[in-house]
This record gives sequence, C-alpha cells and structure tokens, in this order.
Amino acid sequence: MADVKREYIFNCKTINGSILKKLFDSLKDILPEFNLIFDKNGIKLYAVSIAINTIVQMKLKTSSFEEYYFHNPSDRVFIGVNTAKIFQKLKNVGTETTVNF
Repeated sequence: MADVKREYIFNCKTINGSILKKLFDSLKDILPEFNLIFDKNGIKLYAVSIAINTIVQMKLKTSSFEEYYFHNPSDRVFIGVNTAKIFQKLKNVGTETTVNF
C-alpha cells in the first residue's frame, strides 16, 4: 500500500461513509459549490453562502479517517466540489460503507 500512496498527492479512507453522505447532504442546499482544502492536518472547508447569508467552516482532522495520506511540495491542495454531483455519488452509501478519495 505504501507504494500505491506515492502515486497520489493525497488519499483518505473512512469505513463510516454515511457521515460524509450526511455532511454533503446538509451542504447541498446551502452551498452549490465550494473548495475543500487538503493539508497534512486534514480537510478544511471555509465558504460563504451569499443567498442564505451563511458562513460555513468545517475541519475533518486526520484522526477522523482510518487512513490519511498527504504528500505535496506545497503546504495544501484546493479541490473544487459541486455538492449536487458529489452527493449523487454518495447517495447509496450505507452506515458501514468504505469511502476512499
């Protein structure tokens, strides 16, 4: 597995995928799109919904995942997310489904 990780900038795995499903389900009505920030400490989200006048701040620490790997010459990586699309992918995730991204 260590050799596989070298191919990626980051990799995280959780066996409780339903939590991610609930997270994106709650965000899809507030934020249509946002950036996730990956770094050595975990995943962060800072976003503002102008339509609803809402500020969203979230942090998932590395300890929240069964596996978390981050290796990048820069300190962090920004990933743009469309909440409707990612929720569509997570729609069938159950309580003990493993999610890897």
